[in-house]
Amino acid sequence: KKDSAVAAEAALALGKINQLQINKTLKATASLNNGNAKNALDGNKSTRWDTGRPQEGGEWFTLDLGVESTVTGITLDSVGSPGDYPRGYEIYVSFDGGSWGKPVLSGEGTKPITEIKLPGPVRTRFIKIVQTGSVSGLFWSIHDLMVHFE
Repeated sequence: KKDSAVAAEAALALGKINQLQINKTLKATASLNNGNAKNALDGNKSTRWDTGRPQEGGEWFTLDLGVESTVTGITLDSVGSPGDYPRGYEIYVSFDGGSWGKPVLSGEGTKPITEIKLPGPVRTRFIKIVQTGSVSGLFWSIHDLMVHFE
């Protein structure tokens, strides 16, 4: 039993290391507070990107994966600011960062960890998350963002 627990812990640690390596190659931009967009990718849950104003819809956060990749989902962690999850969202993908087309998925956040599972593996280079909801008095924050690859 100890071996399987150690193996599970090692796999988790390796996953975190791999995510940090991936995040180092990602570039983030945002419609608001753009200078802090990188905080969502630094692996430090005590830093964050936030809108700096209450959610009203239309705010966006974009990722450049650096190379075309196959993505299966995204996790947004706002546990450090538990009310700051996106009330609604649309996910767009693009190969050039300019042509976005229709959203590949839309949904709503209901808790501080927003698990966004795409309807199927999506090949893309850029991902845009558009916050579509509104809530008075609460920002949209991302303390930690993880992209899930195939």
